[in-house]
Amino acid sequence: MRESDYYPAGAYSDPNAPYNEVEVPERDFDLTVTETLKRTATVTTQKYCPEFDDEDGRTYANTDDTDWQEVYNDNYMPLSKLFVEIKKETDLFIADMEERIRECKDSQQKFRLTQRRRRLEALADNMDGWEQQEIEVEY
Repeated sequence: MRESDYYPAGAYSDPNAPYNEVEVPERDFDLTVTETLKRTATVTTQKYCPEFDDEDGRTYANTDDTDWQEVYNDNYMPLSKLFVEIKKETDLFIADMEERIRECKDSQQKFRLTQRRRRLEALADNMDGWEQQEIEVEY
């Protein structure tokens, strides 16, 4: 019996047969990605002018001259900087986990820690390379 006897009739030399297809190797491609995110945030500031209303006796906040971009930046960190800080903390945690893995005697626990470390490394890799292109703050 020849090797070709295991193929369906006429399929031995058919390059389109599923068992004769050659897998295309993976390649790396460089992309530029722009993602748009939006959030609602509460900010605290003294950068407004209090105005007294004689009609109802209340004080109101006049925010006509308030720079909301500045106020937002005083209260929150831009995502690109946040990713950098989270990555630093994640890298420290990964280093601690590596120490725990080295010291671990239980093989199941060691496996779980290793899986968790790999997941954290993948997350840390995803935090690299982000830069802020623009930020718009609305009131």
